[in-house]
Amino acid sequence: MLAERPGQRVVLVVDQLEESFTLCRDESERAAFLRVLTVLSRSMLIILALRADFYGRAAAEPALLPALRDRAVLVEPMTAGELRAAIEEPATRSGLRLDDGLAELILHEFGAMNGERPAAGALPLLSHALWETWRRREDTRLTFAGYRAAGGIAQALARTAEEIHDKLDAEGRAVLKHLLTRLVRVGDDGSPDTARPVERRALVHGLPGEPARRLIEQLTAARLLTHDQDTTRLSHEALIRAWPPLQGWVDADRAWLRLRQQLTDDAAVWDRSERDPSLLYRGNRLATLRDRLEDAAEGARELDSLPAAFKDASVRLEQRGVRRRRAAVAVLATLFLLATTGLVGSLVFQRQAEQAHQRDLARYLAAEAEDLRTTQPGLAKQLSLLSFEMNKDAGRSALLNSRRAPGLINGGQSATDLATSTDGKMLAISSGDWIVLRTKDGPVRVAADSVGAVAVSRDGRALAAVTRPDNGSEPATVRLWDLTRPAKPRPTAALKADGPVDTLVFGADGKVLYGGARSGRILRWRLAGPAAPAALPALDDRSGTIDSLAVSPRRDLLAAMSKDGRIAVWKVADPARPERVTTLSGAPYSVSAAGTLHRVAFDRTGMLLAAPMAVKSEYGLGLWRLDEPGKPQRIRREGEDGDYSSSNCIGDLTSLAFSPAHDQIVGACDTWHAWAYRSDSLDHLIVAGATISIPTGFKATGTILFDPGKSRRLMLTTDHGVLIWYLSNAMQPGADTTLPLPVGVGSQVDYRRAGRRQLMAWEGVGANYLADVTDLDNRRLVAATRAPDMFTGGDIALSPDGKLLADVELYKKDKGKARYVGGAAAGHHARQHAPVEHDR
Repeated sequence: MLAERPGQRVVLVVDQLEESFTLCRDESERAAFLRVLTVLSRSMLIILALRADFYGRAAAEPALLPALRDRAVLVEPMTAGELRAAIEEPATRSGLRLDDGLAELILHEFGAMNGERPAAGALPLLSHALWETWRRREDTRLTFAGYRAAGGIAQALARTAEEIHDKLDAEGRAVLKHLLTRLVRVGDDGSPDTARPVERRALVHGLPGEPARRLIEQLTAARLLTHDQDTTRLSHEALIRAWPPLQGWVDADRAWLRLRQQLTDDAAVWDRSERDPSLLYRGNRLATLRDRLEDAAEGARELDSLPAAFKDASVRLEQRGVRRRRAAVAVLATLFLLATTGLVGSLVFQRQAEQAHQRDLARYLAAEAEDLRTTQPGLAKQLSLLSFEMNKDAGRSALLNSRRAPGLINGGQSATDLATSTDGKMLAISSGDWIVLRTKDGPVRVAADSVGAVAVSRDGRALAAVTRPDNGSEPATVRLWDLTRPAKPRPTAALKADGPVDTLVFGADGKVLYGGARSGRILRWRLAGPAAPAALPALDDRSGTIDSLAVSPRRDLLAAMSKDGRIAVWKVADPARPERVTTLSGAPYSVSAAGTLHRVAFDRTGMLLAAPMAVKSEYGLGLWRLDEPGKPQRIRREGEDGDYSSSNCIGDLTSLAFSPAHDQIVGACDTWHAWAYRSDSLDHLIVAGATISIPTGFKATGTILFDPGKSRRLMLTTDHGVLIWYLSNAMQPGADTTLPLPVGVGSQVDYRRAGRRQLMAWEGVGANYLADVTDLDNRRLVAATRAPDMFTGGDIALSPDGKLLADVELYKKDKGKARYVGGAAAGHHARQHAPVEHDR
């Protein structure tokens, strides 16, 4: 830049240096910033602007002391003449005139007459008073009346804020209080309160969205707020002292505001330190934070995401310590249940004698967990976690294996149907003579005789269930409950059907309830409005028993599947004029179901429909695109033109469910299966994934369902509760992703964590590979080395810091001399590859 301007010098201006003391709480970071300024001052001119009331704080910094002592320039308040020019000249240049004597009045109120100088920090008051006077001008004249109406020097800023405050309702005033106090940094050690910039997301966190947005627009229009790229701050710091209500709010909550800003600073340091647990709050400090949170005003308790995560991590750390102190009791109880030899007594009495015994015990528990994995999966998960907490190396494998094994809820009780709200916050389980509701506040049991199918409205505010005589052949009753207060479900209606009803589903808007009857009809009830539910004309499917219903979340489609395999798709946008748009052929269902069937399902877009279809002598997945509901198109399966039998059920498919977040679908039969799919083509894009057996001692009862609130959680009903798997990858439960490796890849694999990066090396065919797998969705090949095939390659390894890759070399004789050819044969020496340094 200076090459084109010889003889000139760079000037760097650092304004508001005091914010390095008010906004930066990390002394090491502040010291580093000042050292950089010192180094830059050798090659350029640096001008530092510092408020006088922070002079003492700055003088305590060794890097600033020479400049303050030898090169300080005091910027004095403006003289009366300068102030008069600041008042009159901008008006003259803009074609405005001041009433005679108005400038003198302003200077008098400003304290700048007779050689006096205004108080420090008063210029923002003058600026705002002139702006408000200009807003009240008469044509091109700034008048005494406009100046008085604005409130003059002393009251203009406060009057602007007061006008906005007085026009707000109670909610708006509460929002105003929380907005403005968040923009104030409370001073400590005698320093004054100052304005601070706040990220807009953090500024409105926890506040009602629309009122907060409108209020910010009003404050900005009144020039009380200024916006930067991502932050907002007070336009005039003088507002803190000029408007008594704001000063009162700050004084009233001073202790909490100071604690919250300290919490925010500590959370930022913790995050920059890779969330080091040693920086978390403990003991009295954590107790003080909890007490202040309880005592804070209702709206002020909301913390931004990072401080909230810091607080939660501190609480978890404290709870973990409590759990460790109770570990001895838990281990004794577990060993009493599991021990089959005299090793139990030996381990119990020697557990605290030496660290080796602790490791052996962890290994023992990990082995027991593996033995129980298929018979008691819930206990196996608990043992895996206990083993890992006792010794991470001994328990890591068991803990990772537990991810692919199921957990259990509602254990010991039969479950025959499941239903959830769209957000997953309400789960209903049909369990004999009870309906179990699981919410964030805990389970609630609703009594109902012989419960069959259950349904929950998309908003989670209504529950429907079929109750029927024990033999299931008599007319059913469809009962409704209001779940506005989940802890106290309120019965609202009992709807009599003219025969058995095997399946229920709410319409997408919750205003219509559908029931699949054995008579082949689809029963309908209108639920909207204050009146009691009213029966609508049934839809006649002209087929056998309807065993499954599904409603698309969009596009107003209803699918009904009957036991003879026919699938009817209806357009139900207008309940008064339903229209059948197509009929598809699926697989029949010929056996007696242990629970409710869900053999037809829509995906999250409403564009895909899934149902079982016959494949040779087995049953598999059928998937149709419904771009035009009247012209469905079936998506072909991988291997369909050949011997397609992978992941087909020997028995009938009883339930299908789409993932709410991924292109995956699962189906339950004698086992359960997962498929991955792509919906943007019709050819070869249904790929069979994992096939998982039900744990020993459990019998599937029919319903499989994803949790919409936790899209990787898969639930399956059984005769002993609801089994839960972690399914992120259709190829393997428990795994987060799959690395697509070519056929012939060897078994030698190494993994290392290098800082924030995760690296994986593996032996390939003719080449060895190193990949960055930190982001599983965006894996990146870092390096590849030539190598022989997997039968002659010996090994592959990464150094502990991940900076070196070691594989095996191969030499051949060329004219009597050994020549390196880039690979290795078994028995030859290893070579280290150094060019595995990572991008910074």
